[in-house]
Amino acid sequence: YPEFKLGPAAQALAYEWYATRAEVVETPPPDPFLPRCRDADDQKFLDLAWAAEAGHLVTKDKALLELAWRVAKLGRFAIGQTSGLAGL
Repeated sequence: YPEFKLGPAAQALAYEWYATRAEVVETPPPDPFLPRCRDADDQKFLDLAWAAEAGHLVTKDKALLELAWRVAKLGRFAIGQTSGLAGL
């Protein structure tokens, strides 16, 4: 992400940090309790964050960001932009 302004060495460290924590999972079936995204192509990101019990879904996508308050009310994960990561 350009807004992080990381040089090549810092990018490599960030990649290494994420790579040691990332996990490959199958796309889960839709959950009836989860709000539907108006962009059907983005629904998979909500479904995956929900099924993986993620703490955060980081995105710049407007359709996903519009659902932030509805998803937050469910208490499972937060949806936000990269600019909000600094405080995590």
